[in-house]
Amino acid sequence: MQCTIYAPGEKKRRVPRQQVMVLAAVGEALILCRDEINALWMLPEGTIQSGESAEETARRVLGRAMGEAVFDVTPLCEYSVTGEDGKESGGYAFTAAVSDWADERESHARAFARMPLASQTAKAALVFALHRWAGERFDERLQIERLGQPAAL
Repeated sequence: MQCTIYAPGEKKRRVPRQQVMVLAAVGEALILCRDEINALWMLPEGTIQSGESAEETARRVLGRAMGEAVFDVTPLCEYSVTGEDGKESGGYAFTAAVSDWADERESHARAFARMPLASQTAKAALVFALHRWAGERFDERLQIERLGQPAAL
């Protein structure tokens, strides 16, 4: 898999951009969702629906993952991914600052102080590329290593 990250306003290849991923943080912890099919951790993500903007999609997918929460989303970049089959797809990445999360235990997401290894992460190459791109927005102690316990909020 090959990932390309495009800064806002940067000239990019014409690739359909239908996906949205959100790098959300609560305090110093990164929000990850559990993929119930493969039991891997992933960033909140979704597909843009007809009549919906990328920002609206970001708000919808993060709200679905977290349940009742207060957050602001900000555009980060656009990306494209070329799979091993040579097909290229793309999407938009957003960051989100979560200011209030009613009940983490009732949601599909968890806050982690560490990024998981590739073997524990869905779409690992893209997640790590986006994390590197957005690194200054996260605490420098957020490191890539095997996940342990969820972060204490």
